[in-house]
Amino acid sequence: MKVAWDPEALQRDLRLRHPSVTIYLSGRKIDKDMRLLTLSMIRVPKDERGHGTGTEIMKHILAYADVAQAFVALSPDGTFGTSAKRLRSWYKSLGFVDNKGRSRELRISESMYREPRP
Repeated sequence: MKVAWDPEALQRDLRLRHPSVTIYLSGRKIDKDMRLLTLSMIRVPKDERGHGTGTEIMKHILAYADVAQAFVALSPDGTFGTSAKRLRSWYKSLGFVDNKGRSRELRISESMYREPRP
C-alpha cells in the first residue's frame, strides 16, 4: 500500500479526530532517500491524560510513517507537566531511539527518532 506524502493532511486529520489535543507535526524530504516527520508538540489536556489518547495518536502517526517510509523525529521535554525522563521512556516503548552514539543520525537534529518499519 502506498500513501501520498502529505504531512499537513495527516496533521489536519489528527486535529479533527482529537480537537482538544494540541498537535504540531511537519514533514519534509531530507534527500531522495529520506522523508522525515517531525513532531514538535503533542499535548493532551490534563483531564484527558491516562486514557490512551496520546498513544492512539502516536500509533496513527507511526503507521503513516511506516507506509510512507518516513523517519519520525522529536525532542521530548517536560514543558507541559510530564517529566522529560518519563516521556523518553514512553517514546522508547514506541520504538524511538536516542539520537546519539552508534544510533546517531546526522541528518536529524532532534534528540530522538524512529526509523520506518516495513
